[in-house]
Amino acid sequence: MEGICWKVGRGTNISVINDAWIPVARNFRLSSVVNNLDDFKVAELIDNNVRKWKRELIANTFSEEVAGKILSIPLAEDPHDDFLAWSREPSRKYSVRSAYKLLQVSENDPRAYALQTDYNNFYKKIWLLNLPSKTKITAWKISWNYLATRVNMQHRKLISTAICPRCERGTKTMDHLIPFAAEALAAEALACRKAVQIRIDMQWPEIIVEGDSLIVIKKCKAKRQDKSLIGAYIQDIQQLRSRSKNFMFEYTPRTVNGLAHILATETLKRKEVFFLVGSAPGYADNQREIDSVHEPD
Repeated sequence: MEGICWKVGRGTNISVINDAWIPVARNFRLSSVVNNLDDFKVAELIDNNVRKWKRELIANTFSEEVAGKILSIPLAEDPHDDFLAWSREPSRKYSVRSAYKLLQVSENDPRAYALQTDYNNFYKKIWLLNLPSKTKITAWKISWNYLATRVNMQHRKLISTAICPRCERGTKTMDHLIPFAAEALAAEALACRKAVQIRIDMQWPEIIVEGDSLIVIKKCKAKRQDKSLIGAYIQDIQQLRSRSKNFMFEYTPRTVNGLAHILATETLKRKEVFFLVGSAPGYADNQREIDSVHEPD
């Protein structure tokens, strides 16, 4: 059914070829040109011993672009049953508006919906927002696919290749530009999951997990099943929370948590992996003192 996609849990109910399950693929479904996979289930692509994708099998079976899309799908450490979700909203929740849009959009003219009254009102609301004009214009350009992606620039013969210079795999379309936003959100969720796991391992009596991603913090606080692209990680967090009490998740703007930002940035630069408990490296001492001023007594 158009608009419906599978969320991968165990993968036993999902056909690799015949079902829609890859979020960033066209129509969420693999092309039938992939041979000998008619009865193949997604579960056969997952190593359940470690709950990770079978990278070698996927790399040898699919094209590089499709393999990358599959490997970007998060897997929960505590697998759930496969379930269906609404593909036309980032939250994966059904809405009448998105269903209406789906009915109105022609496959050959994806911009047709912008002419509908509902979306004309949407544009009007954008211009009325108390935001910089640059932000409003960018939002408008995204809705009309007017951003200078490499695919658009190649189409206008401004460049010779559409390959993304950042990842060097796949063409840089609007959708490709958006899997990086999703990756950032996934990184935030993974960090929260790691923090919760450390609290359990260290047997601390209580913990406050602070993050500058309001979306992720809200999801961590919620008790309902999350159907978004990072739903697998949120489920792991909820499972870990159920083992103990005194977990708190708080949104903290980056401007008042510069220490975490410096530690993350410097760690990436130095390619170091380490854990800090009650202390900070010398290069972050000044920022630690600045942040402590903002902390409650």
